[in-house]
Amino acid sequence: MEELEVGDNVTPLQSTAAVQTIKIAASENGILKEEEVLVKGKARKLVMCESGLQLVCHENKSGPNIENPVFSIAWVDIVCACETSSGKSKAVDKNTDTPSQNSYTVQQAGRKFSIHYITRKAGSKKLSCTNMVMEVKNGTVGDWIQQIEEKRKHGKPKKLLVVINPISGSGSGRQTFEKFVRPLFDLAGLELVVRVTERARHGEEIGNTFDFSSVDGVVIVGGDGLYMEVMHGVVLRKQQENGIDYNNPDASLTPPNIGFGIIPGGTGNGLSGWWNGVVDAKTAALNIIRGESHLVNILAIFEPSKLIHYSGLHLGYGIFSELIKKSEDRRWMKKARYPYAIVTSTLGKKQVYDIDLEMLVSPDIQEVNKEINEDVSPSSACNWKKLGVKHLIGVAYFPVAIEEMSDKLSMNCLSDKGSAFFVSSFGGVDFLKFMMAVGRHDKEMFENSFIEHHHVKGVRLKLVQNDQANSTRRVEHGYEKLLNIDGEVFTCSVPQIDIRFHSQFIRAFSVFPN
Repeated sequence: MEELEVGDNVTPLQSTAAVQTIKIAASENGILKEEEVLVKGKARKLVMCESGLQLVCHENKSGPNIENPVFSIAWVDIVCACETSSGKSKAVDKNTDTPSQNSYTVQQAGRKFSIHYITRKAGSKKLSCTNMVMEVKNGTVGDWIQQIEEKRKHGKPKKLLVVINPISGSGSGRQTFEKFVRPLFDLAGLELVVRVTERARHGEEIGNTFDFSSVDGVVIVGGDGLYMEVMHGVVLRKQQENGIDYNNPDASLTPPNIGFGIIPGGTGNGLSGWWNGVVDAKTAALNIIRGESHLVNILAIFEPSKLIHYSGLHLGYGIFSELIKKSEDRRWMKKARYPYAIVTSTLGKKQVYDIDLEMLVSPDIQEVNKEINEDVSPSSACNWKKLGVKHLIGVAYFPVAIEEMSDKLSMNCLSDKGSAFFVSSFGGVDFLKFMMAVGRHDKEMFENSFIEHHHVKGVRLKLVQNDQANSTRRVEHGYEKLLNIDGEVFTCSVPQIDIRFHSQFIRAFSVFPN
């Protein structure tokens, strides 16, 4: 961990408002403890208040100069406090109740202790863990550590299930966890239960059978597909336990009461990027340690009278399912299979689908946030709007509202509607530009006449069997029955799909930074 020098170009993660809260708490006699300390040989006053810690100059004889703090750290951003000796932090491996190779117990005598906390450099979305060493003059190090630990742990996860896909991405899922994530989790004193997937759909089995009453959350180490599997197992099990007919698209579903975190380790890491603002394993791990959570949306995808799967990222049909099928058939190309599939599909002859479309629309009313265990119906106060038969090459539906902000796009994960895209036939070069704009989150993706975009609560699509549109190639490959769900290929029995949006359904460890 990096040791802080006061004045370095790093700041604690909490907002200006949080810093102001700490100032106000201290100024309104909210001081719980204070002590003269030395930081890098400089005399400071360490102040503990209800909102966090503050380092202040204490030249003012009337008391701590709380209006001009050197440093303020909110409790949520403190990873741990531990005793320091000879420049090393004495952290205990709390998963085994034994000291790790380079750690010691906090009961040893000493005058120094370290505070490990979360920072972000100016202009960066990535988080890092920094430590500050303090030397107390008169107080007891053990008292400071004990009180800081009690305060910083409040409301944060203490025990986690970690599910690792060892072959995700470039086969580095386990290495990513051991190198970047476990050291941070150990530092924060988190107790871990680790499961490594061994076969296809193993994540779904874990989600459907694990005793989640024993943990505070589940951490996915892999890509979007592993999250989809585990989340599907957890949600399906919850409906079974509550006697809900999960095969009925109009059923009110009960959200699970377990939090999810995602450590990016797959080929596709879209959800981790949405939740954390950047695809970075350390940032994701630190957001999980912080414990801040928000309710995010999912899609429920059905064929007639049967649930196909739950989705956290997107549903794709037509060219979007063709793309993922082509890439799956060429796994030997590794990451190169994705650009290959995009280029060959967009520049080649595209299949046109005659699709009968309906959208589930709702009144333009601001919905009240739902509590975590409230039953959620996707059709309440909503109406189906018929669009008729459209000649399309693809349909995509996301459980977020994709909105324009300046020259970029915003993925609003907290929206009460999802974004549906209906894509008409057009030239390969134009579609290639569209796909590149999607990857860059560039608002140019909306500036195309062949893209129709709607914010809706659901989509129904039914393929119309038209001899003119029903090409031999499409039937031979079974494209009309293929679905792209979160980057994985699914096959439906008939090309008639009902997709429902479920608002604020899954609790995600995230911050959704701008």
